[in-house]
Amino acid sequence: MKSRSALIGMIILCLFMTSALFAASDIGLKGVGPQLGYVSPSIGGLGGAIGLGGVVDLGMITPQIGLQGDVLYWSKSNDYVGYKWSYSQLYISAIAKYYFEHKKGASLMPYAGGGLGLCIGTWKEEWEVSWYGSHYNDSQSATNLVFQFLGGVKHPFSPKMYGFAEARYSSNSGIFASYWGIFAGLVFSLK
Repeated sequence: MKSRSALIGMIILCLFMTSALFAASDIGLKGVGPQLGYVSPSIGGLGGAIGLGGVVDLGMITPQIGLQGDVLYWSKSNDYVGYKWSYSQLYISAIAKYYFEHKKGASLMPYAGGGLGLCIGTWKEEWEVSWYGSHYNDSQSATNLVFQFLGGVKHPFSPKMYGFAEARYSSNSGIFASYWGIFAGLVFSLK
């Protein structure tokens, strides 16, 4: 019972301290929007895929460092004579972006950033040899911690909407594919 009370006390203390930190910054749910991109996985022979996802603008920690949450999904499948396979990855990431100095009122704001995320990957394969009557299938699924590195530009279209374009690299291991990608998206203000 004492350990449970101590844990609850520590959680309350941490929440109080982080709320004091966030009061000094401009953190909160600022905007949401879609993103679309082209993903080039590192697994040989897999080929490129279209990535779909969403972005959550979480505001600014400092005047030059912003926070973003995003979700990205891409998959690839193929069907050869008697052999089918599919591969998919779902990313849930937290990313910090550093906005470089630019002229006040400039339309393009360059940035570089990085972050951590979780990747949920699935690999499935199935084949059948009809003349022999055999059937085989296999699947693997796992969750992995990933590191992401990115650079791009942000462009405000109006006070309520901005767009972005970026190049991103995600580092993975195991059954997961690292990838290079090019993405673009829109974020709509919730203020």
